[in-house]
Amino acid sequence: MEGISKRFRVYVFVGQVHLKGREAAAFRLYSLPSIRIPSRLLYVGWAYSAPAFFDLIGPDLLWIFEVPILPIPRLANRPTVIDIDDPSFSYPRGMWERVSRLWHIKLLRDRSVAAIVVPTYRIRERLIELYDLPEEEIAVIPNGVDTSLFRPTPLPEDPVVLYYGSFPEYRARFLAKVLGRVAERRRDVKFILIGDVPKWFRDFIVERGLRDRVETPGFIEHDRLPIWIRRARVTIFPQERSLGGRLPTKLLDYMASGRPIVATDVEESWPVKDARSGIITRVDAGEFSEAILRLLDDDRLAEKLASEGVRYAERFEWKLIIERYVELLKALVEEIR
Repeated sequence: MEGISKRFRVYVFVGQVHLKGREAAAFRLYSLPSIRIPSRLLYVGWAYSAPAFFDLIGPDLLWIFEVPILPIPRLANRPTVIDIDDPSFSYPRGMWERVSRLWHIKLLRDRSVAAIVVPTYRIRERLIELYDLPEEEIAVIPNGVDTSLFRPTPLPEDPVVLYYGSFPEYRARFLAKVLGRVAERRRDVKFILIGDVPKWFRDFIVERGLRDRVETPGFIEHDRLPIWIRRARVTIFPQERSLGGRLPTKLLDYMASGRPIVATDVEESWPVKDARSGIITRVDAGEFSEAILRLLDDDRLAEKLASEGVRYAERFEWKLIIERYVELLKALVEEIR
């Protein structure tokens, strides 16, 4: 938003705030009070209250992200850009996703929707297929990486493996198997797992006697992640199934930091394939573990993959991505006026 706010007057409405020093931001930030209620209820409450603020501000354009639950386009009755990064929206699997499809169709086809932005062509194809949307209304603008923050550094000698992100079942279950296998093969390998590690996973670490070899610092602010990534020799993306072909920001962060990657062969691993910045394995804990051990031992291969990733990540520098957003928003505002 900092980059966008240099070109437009920006007001940001969020359900919860995770920013520090927000009073000094270049945009105006508004949020709901921090109260202990389920996040879905919090966002629904925000969705129905935010349009009242819009009437006071009178924006030319709305830009929203929480598509499945926000009635904003219909309530606010203003030209809206919908940014879809959640692959579950373009890849319905469970009963709720299928039942809500009619609501999604109404929302995406609403006359107030001026444009839809997605991070990958795969998600764009899914939206066209599922909701019969015009191709010209869907812009592909990928996620980015701050290459001034995530900079390449020499690979450390210590055998440290890092993962950061969420721990849903389809990642945590596979990661536990991999951790156990690698720990059995080499007693000097250490893991850094950043994020909200579930209790059962922590219990697993204790039961396997790995507390001294697995570091779990919890949630780390994105700006502080480079400090942790520098400690790793290998970074990983363990996932058991495809989710719709999104662009995981962590992969760009890994690559920009000059770290080789081991990833499973799922749709979300496409950046690693394109960049040739890592080893892609089947969804097999043994094969994944062997790939990690190979990169820990093979300096030449690890450095080659790391350098390929650095070059690839330069394409996704946030300054370049922001310019694409600015171009889109300027065209929409001019069209409205």
